[in-house]
Amino acid sequence: MRRSRWVVWCVIAVAFAARAAAAAQPSLPAALGCGCIDRGELISLHDQIVTSATIAEAQAIALEPTLLAREALSRARWLALRSDAIREAEDRLVAYQGDVQAATSAAEVGQHFAQLVHLERELVVTDAPFIGEPVACAFSTLEIVAIVLGFILGILPGIILLLILC
Repeated sequence: MRRSRWVVWCVIAVAFAARAAAAAQPSLPAALGCGCIDRGELISLHDQIVTSATIAEAQAIALEPTLLAREALSRARWLALRSDAIREAEDRLVAYQGDVQAATSAAEVGQHFAQLVHLERELVVTDAPFIGEPVACAFSTLEIVAIVLGFILGILPGIILLLILC
């Protein structure tokens, strides 16, 4: 009982913090083209996927953070059942998971992961603060809640949600 009460209070606190953040800054720098997100974790995960010994191992590595991201989305959807952005993000993750499960090699799994998180643009190393043109995203309060819940579940689920909700 105590744990469920704590979870409810955390969700309420996140919702209020997200609303305050959205009111203070309606447009957040996005991850697609700017250097504001450290892609090191994503690149490291991509390398682990591609160098996996078996296809099953590659699939397990690729699916773990997206399963957590889907869990964060389902918890956020509980707050607002009719969010198109959350439903679209869930659809993208479901499609990705289907593609990963249908893949026939670790390289193919890595390719699907790179496409999901727009990693193909990040493989060029540069000292510039931005790669390409910076992109700004306007997240709704619910999207911010979903992203925060993703970060609570882990750094990779949070980054994945930040990227696909942009």
